[in-house]
Amino acid sequence: MEARLIKEALQAGRYELDNGNSQALPNLSRADKDAMEEMIPDIRLILGVLGHPILEPEVERNATQDQNRGGLAQEFSFSGRDFDARGRVTDEGFLILSASTAAREVTDSAFPGYKQLRESLMEQRVLVEENGRLKFTRDYLANSSSQAANIIAGGNRSGPISWKRGPQTLADIEAAAVVTPAEKSDVP
Repeated sequence: MEARLIKEALQAGRYELDNGNSQALPNLSRADKDAMEEMIPDIRLILGVLGHPILEPEVERNATQDQNRGGLAQEFSFSGRDFDARGRVTDEGFLILSASTAAREVTDSAFPGYKQLRESLMEQRVLVEENGRLKFTRDYLANSSSQAANIIAGGNRSGPISWKRGPQTLADIEAAAVVTPAEKSDVP
């Protein structure tokens, strides 16, 4: 069981594991293997309820999810003089996609917490310096589109206004996805 769970946690890539040694899966009888496999969904559920989705990938890129969310799961971009980033809305926050770049400098007006967060991301090698910019080496899940925009720009930014898909902002798309009670009563 331990070897199977370590393998799943490594594949999910959500957390850095202290016990990251990939062990060979032991030879089990078919009955024992089936019994173990039946427990995996229960373990996923319990970990999720406890707020530790260790075995879950950060994002499952699924077209059906996107249709159900009014197009919010599609890719957004946020560009400036010193950065060029891509991301998407998820059920857990805003995912900054790998290979996005961030401004190297943090402005004086930035909240101190964002400076510390960026330093932490650099220590973890999620952000690495490359060609005068910071580059994301893997997808990073921010708490919100605004937190993502602040990390990228190195200063205070509004996520719903900053992230765009074509000419539309995230705020525009979110507003269009919300159906008001009056609009619901118009639907046959």
